[in-house]
Parts: sequence; structure tokens; C-alpha cells
Amino acid sequence: MNDFDYISEYSLDPERATLKLFDLCRYRFTSFISHQYSLLTAEEVDEIYNDSILVVWENVGRGKLTQANLDSTILTYLIGVGKRKAAHLLGKRQEAQFYQIKDGDDEAGVDIIDYGESPVRAAVREILEKLDARCRNLLDLFYTFGYEMATIAAKLGMPNADTAKAQKYKCMKRFEELYNQTLL
Repeated sequence: MNDFDYISEYSLDPERATLKLFDLCRYRFTSFISHQYSLLTAEEVDEIYNDSILVVWENVGRGKLTQANLDSTILTYLIGVGKRKAAHLLGKRQEAQFYQIKDGDDEAGVDIIDYGESPVRAAVREILEKLDARCRNLLDLFYTFGYEMATIAAKLGMPNADTAKAQKYKCMKRFEELYNQTLL
């Protein structure tokens, strides 16, 4: 059974297609996400997997993911969804570190202290604003959305993945220069 068969089968028997895909991709997905995002617990990885499966089928149900526009395997698409969910979860966790909850005398019994944005995050945001739009888009597609170079090349109108990779290298060099200037 190929990836397109799962999409076709979903329209006929969603529960059966979901169970097949769930079993087929589980090990490779959880292994990849656990390796890439080692700060996640096994329970969080399982939750991300379950949520990602639902997103894939919601996209199929809405017509957003079809045989015509699937330019990767379903596993790759599923991992892409999972990477965004993992990054979002870790981002929420990191932001929570900027708040301290302590016992207090107010009515609620707690005071929430907002430490604001970290200096590193502020510096990165400032540097990204200084980059040209093409670099920002490329870096966003790669680091935020987790797209592969071939997909980035297609989305940005580049001839091939090697061109996108070379452009990413140049963008990261420019980012590094600006970062070093900001620190000085």
C-alpha cells in the first residue's frame, strides 16, 4: 500500500485508514522526534504523535492534503507536523521559565513576575529584522516549519535544493555577522 492509498482509503473508511497509518508510522516518528527533541518525555512524544496523526487526517478531510499536492511521503509530512508541535511545546516550556510563581499576600495567593523577553531572544529578533525578506523567509521555512531544502527551493522559486542550501549558508553567515556586531 502506498501513501496515496491511505488518502484514498480515508475517504472510504477513516477509522481503518487511521489505525493502519497509526501503526505504520509510530516507531519511526517517535524515534525521530525523541532523537531530535531529547528534552521531551516519552509521554510528550506520544501526545505529539497522536496530535500529528489527527492534523494529517484533518488536512485530508478538508482537502488541504491530497494526492495531487503531497510532495513527500506521509511519514515525512507527519514528521513535519510533529516537528512544529514539538518546537511549539518546547517554546511554551521555555517561555514558562521567564515566570516565577511564589506565595504572596494578594487575594489569589500568588504573584506572577514577568521577566520579559530574554536578551538572546531580543537580539535574535532584532537581527532577523535586519536580514532581507528572502533570507528571513528561507530561515523561517527551514527552522520554524522544518521544510526540507527541496521543498524550500520550490516554494522560493529556486532551481534546486543545492541552491537553497547555498543560500541558507549565506543567510546564516550574514546572521552570524550581525549577531557578532550586536554583541560588541
